[in-house]
Amino acid sequence: MRSVLLAAALLLGAQPALAQPAASGSVVVDQPVGRAPAGPRVGAITSLDIAGLMGALVRAGFTAEEKTENGQTYVIAKLGAQPFQAFLSNCQASGSGCTDIELYAGFTGGQRVAWERINGWNARTRFTRAFLDEKRDPALQMDVSLQGGVSQDGLKASLTTWGSALETYSLFLLARVPPVAATPPAAQPKR
Repeated sequence: MRSVLLAAALLLGAQPALAQPAASGSVVVDQPVGRAPAGPRVGAITSLDIAGLMGALVRAGFTAEEKTENGQTYVIAKLGAQPFQAFLSNCQASGSGCTDIELYAGFTGGQRVAWERINGWNARTRFTRAFLDEKRDPALQMDVSLQGGVSQDGLKASLTTWGSALETYSLFLLARVPPVAATPPAAQPKR
């Protein structure tokens, strides 16, 4: 019990020190994880509307077409022949001032993909999430946050990352190879 109280006292006593700037610079360590910085950088993109999203996609090398379905406006974009959808969220009531982008591609018509393959993708790939949708078809998703501001080059880099992941995922689904290099179990000696 004494060691638990000592550990708790050390943790509580260490918290004020964590909120202090580092001696070598101004490192902020007391902000909660996931919270955007206090203010946007000068010249940074902090929000988009549909026209801005379409422009960003075109600058990143995609084709883009605005669609409205069931009252929701989104973008159908393509990388070569591979279509995907781009949605804006966390928007103002007017539909502008959106701070989040969701990129989504669904794949249908192929053979069923085992969840182990999808987990293999997720275990070794950053930035995107692969999953099986409600019909057990494979899908790929990536979110881009503009909260706190992002440069035009930064947004283009995020969209380019999506494009690379989309191409790789398409090949991954067609390849039918194990998601992680499998090694056969070692032979057991006979007794």
